Amino acid sequence: MIVERALCVLKGRQRCLQKELEILTDNVPGTIAACCILHNICIENGEPDPDIDDSYDDDDSDDDFVHRGTSANADAIRDVLRRNLLNL
Repeated sequence: MIVERALCVLKGRQRCLQKELEILTDNVPGTIAACCILHNICIENGEPDPDIDDSYDDDDSDDDFVHRGTSANADAIRDVLRRNLLNL
């Protein structure tokens, strides 16, 4: 559920991911990496997450996702991912 929520936030911020990408298949990984990098830049600059549509949720409870804020561990993981994506 957390991964689905993260993808929804990414798709909410990067509208090009909401439909079929109209690019060469070889360019898809780089495009998605660029979207992730831009998303991280938005996070670092304090941009609020876009409103996401929870209509895909199969129940009415919000028990399956608890936002705990940013932790040092999450920041470290995001930094490692960012460095690796920059080397693509």
